[in-house]
Amino acid sequence: MKNRLTTFVAALAMLSLTGCSSQDVPPAHKGRMFDKTGGLALWAGGRGFEGPILGPGTYYTGIYPEVRMVECGQRTVKEPLSALTKDGVQFSLDIYISYGAACDVENVVLTLLTKLSPEGAPPPASADKKEDASSHSSADPKLTITADQIYRVFIRPAMGEAVRETVSPYIANDVNAKREEIFEKVKKAFADNLKKQEPQLVTIYNLNLSNLDFPDAMDAANTERAVQSIKKDIAIAQREKVLAEIETAKLDITKKDVEAQAEAKKIDVVGAALHRNPEYYVRDVYYYAAEKGGSVMVPSNPNVILQMTPKKP
Repeated sequence: MKNRLTTFVAALAMLSLTGCSSQDVPPAHKGRMFDKTGGLALWAGGRGFEGPILGPGTYYTGIYPEVRMVECGQRTVKEPLSALTKDGVQFSLDIYISYGAACDVENVVLTLLTKLSPEGAPPPASADKKEDASSHSSADPKLTITADQIYRVFIRPAMGEAVRETVSPYIANDVNAKREEIFEKVKKAFADNLKKQEPQLVTIYNLNLSNLDFPDAMDAANTERAVQSIKKDIAIAQREKVLAEIETAKLDITKKDVEAQAEAKKIDVVGAALHRNPEYYVRDVYYYAAEKGGSVMVPSNPNVILQMTPKKP
């Protein structure tokens, strides 16, 4: 009895020295009171999480209880990933992911606070993942489940699985030509993986493929393939030009042939007409000879040549 009384007096003394305590929930965070115990409470059992979800603000906590929080703000990370194709070629790709805990749903905050424990300090920067400048929570890391922690636990595994599942059915030579198709499938597989969570704990605001990196040998092969494709296009264009010129020449020959046949036909017709009516020929000869001042052989007597006087204008 004496020991209990001493403890009680010590507790009162300590309480008078410490006074009341409060705790801030920063913006873009939500939390819930976590009831703990200690010597001043005679080590009575704490009740754990209790009370409503708390938004940003300042809250009275007493001596031992504390507000444990979830970081809810939007974050963007660049995640380098790799995957093997069907024929064993390893590709690397960079994906930008904008995400945040789905704190608008109360049950999500409750679930995150129950499933995860605050890590106590931000993890060291990873060489494989680059975050935006505001990627660390301003809240006490000993009491906060951070956006980075949520990313590593729930998002990164789902994205890695989606990339591996999507890339593996393709052969290496098809990846570049079908990159948009592949990325659409990655996004769908990623969304399906996240839907397996119950409740869905994160919100994905944006997802972009920023880079698709081929192995050096594939880069060289793709470059050579592009060069050959250009050469092929040039050869096809030149061949089509030659064929067009040939067709033009054929048409020109056909045109001249038709014109020659027409002229020959005209000559045949005129010749036949003059043969039937030779006087017209003689008349024309005299007429043109007189016009030019030339000499004319008389058809009926070739030894007779007439000198024509040109017409006066």
